Amino acid sequence: MNGLTAFKNKIFKYGIVATAIIELASIPLLGFDVQFLYGLALGTAIAIVNFNLMAFTFQLVLERHNASLAFIGYLIRLAVYGAGFIASLHVGMISAMGTALGYLTLKLAMFYLHGLKAEFSKGRTVREEPEELQPKKHWYDFKEYEELDN
Repeated sequence: MNGLTAFKNKIFKYGIVATAIIELASIPLLGFDVQFLYGLALGTAIAIVNFNLMAFTFQLVLERHNASLAFIGYLIRLAVYGAGFIASLHVGMISAMGTALGYLTLKLAMFYLHGLKAEFSKGRTVREEPEELQPKKHWYDFKEYEELDN
């Protein structure tokens, strides 16, 4: 459980950094808009809550061996996303846009951490395939044709 908490905290940290970068990038376009900042903060907070709900749901599914809990957890997370977006939409369209971008911050963090910054493939080499698994380049490389030629 400690490893999962450290894993989640690293994603949350990079998600908050992504939120700050999005806010800084929006300043030249929108100026300092409090509604956008509210929506972005709300979207990021909901993304963090839903990530924790997903981890909790998966843990319950694995402990109880009940796959229907995964679907129920999905519906709850979907309702949380919808309620947050509707609440933000009542504030304004700019706020709703910020909320939608806030939902993506954790996904951006995961893409950065485990896609761009991944170190698991550094120093690895591709192993040589056996000759029988090598792709055939010509029609005469196949054994059937060799038997026919003899």
